[in-house]
Amino acid sequence: MSRRVLITGGASGLGRALAEHHAAAGDRVLVADRDRPGLSTDDRPFWEVFGLFRLAVIAQQTYRHHHRQTRNPAFRNLWPAVHHLDHRCRTTIRRTRGG
Repeated sequence: MSRRVLITGGASGLGRALAEHHAAAGDRVLVADRDRPGLSTDDRPFWEVFGLFRLAVIAQQTYRHHHRQTRNPAFRNLWPAVHHLDHRCRTTIRRTRGG
């Protein structure tokens, strides 16, 4: 089964070797590197999940109220947003896999 793989720092060195390895294995490889732009934007579901996941990680690192790691009430309502973003990611992944 072909996978989608995002490799950062893939223009040279270990990142490039990993990109070549995954490409040879039949995976769809997207390479991000500050020295070589050129990520394809034609795969909308991939980028949707990538963006949603980034937002979820930021929100998760911010909300600690739910786990009682902070008492700041400003963070109290972030945990439902994280779960919603997670749900959107999983739904998009399932939809694009046909399952």
